[in-house]
Amino acid sequence: LQDVHAYLVAQGLCDPALVAAKVHSAGGLVLGATMNDHPTMFKSVVACMPFVDLLGVMMDETLPHTVGEYGEWGNPHVESEVKCMAAYCPTYNVRASTEEYPAVLATSSLSDTRVPYWSVAKWVGKIRSGRGAEEGKSGNLSAGLRSQQRPTVLLGDREANHFGRGGTLGPLVEASIENAFLIKTTVS
Repeated sequence: LQDVHAYLVAQGLCDPALVAAKVHSAGGLVLGATMNDHPTMFKSVVACMPFVDLLGVMMDETLPHTVGEYGEWGNPHVESEVKCMAAYCPTYNVRASTEEYPAVLATSSLSDTRVPYWSVAKWVGKIRSGRGAEEGKSGNLSAGLRSQQRPTVLLGDREANHFGRGGTLGPLVEASIENAFLIKTTVS
């Protein structure tokens, strides 16, 4: 993702101050990790049902897809794999700095059996608070609070599933909300 961004900017195909991104599901791992490493790379992002709490989700064996996906994402019962998972887990690695993250629209659904709503809410909460992993360890919850001027929005939808809203109008409603958010937060 960083290489694509650098290429587009180097070729003059975009204004680096106006770059936005949209991901779905596991794309949240890539975008979330990139946001943690380079908080100012994007002005705005839309993360639809983003898989961003790798550690929290993979440790919950009651979820329908967790155990079957140990081979892909890592087994939280193997210490070396947990260390690797923790190194790039977006929720675990939210920066505890005053550096501003992009505007974020994150969607979730109570009916999503792949990405639990609580995992998305946890990620959004950490971005909003500006409390990163290092502050959780030190116990100092007031240090480094981010002065977030860009919105960080969690949009929960009871009618959607992992793939969004169904029906004829469902995808149109979602696209309208996402595009309005990107236009408002990128252009203004």
